[in-house]
Amino acid sequence: MDALNDRFKDILNSVVVYHIRLGVPIGSRTIMKLSEIGLSPATIRNVMAALEELGYLTHPHTSAGRVPTDKGYRFYVDSLLHDVMGQHRRSAVPADWPGRDSAADALQNASRLLSRMTHYAGVALAPRLSQRTFKHIEFVRLRARQILAIFVSEDGLIHHSLFELDRDLADRELAQMADYLNQRFAHLPLPTVKQQILREMREAKERYDSLLGQALELGRQAMETQGDGGGELYVEGATNMLSEITFADLDEMKQLFRTFEEKYRL
Repeated sequence: MDALNDRFKDILNSVVVYHIRLGVPIGSRTIMKLSEIGLSPATIRNVMAALEELGYLTHPHTSAGRVPTDKGYRFYVDSLLHDVMGQHRRSAVPADWPGRDSAADALQNASRLLSRMTHYAGVALAPRLSQRTFKHIEFVRLRARQILAIFVSEDGLIHHSLFELDRDLADRELAQMADYLNQRFAHLPLPTVKQQILREMREAKERYDSLLGQALELGRQAMETQGDGGGELYVEGATNMLSEITFADLDEMKQLFRTFEEKYRL
């Protein structure tokens, strides 16, 4: 990341803040009028041009003002936001914030708190399944040949999957299979677990007794349902957008809320 002096930081901060607040490209005169930077428009323009060359700002072709780039927003979040949030951010955390949340509950509460603080939609994304580490698996017999697999990762996230078997298994057999998988694959990354299960099934098919062979097959089916897609997405306060944003037309608003409903698109 490029090193920015205080003047560059102040002007970048102003562009981000006023662009978020006003929803339009920000020019040097807007910064001069609304901020307390105390610089001339010419000086502000020169700094904004330099920030654009560094990749923090860009400007639409139809406007002389500038808007932040992804790099500009990232610098704002990483290096500037804590300076302007200060005590407000700390005091916004409720006194009754749960201290022993599950990972899923913590993400849900975090998105809710973010929505409350910003009056916008709060979004929290769980780690991708492919980034998780195996901790524990349990099989529950729901009815004949129907099994519920409960997978727990090292970070405390829980994933359930339901699948059918070719034959019925007793509760005792399911417990033995889960015990074997937990002892064999604990603390390994999920992609590694999948690869090792498939390799052991191929290389040692003849050597495994019936129970271990079934355990590997059951583990394979459970791991297949984990997939490699994105983690669970938690969205809170989407309706806050109605009071904070002026939509150019109704179609834009409909599209936004449709995206919130179809979380996978986010």
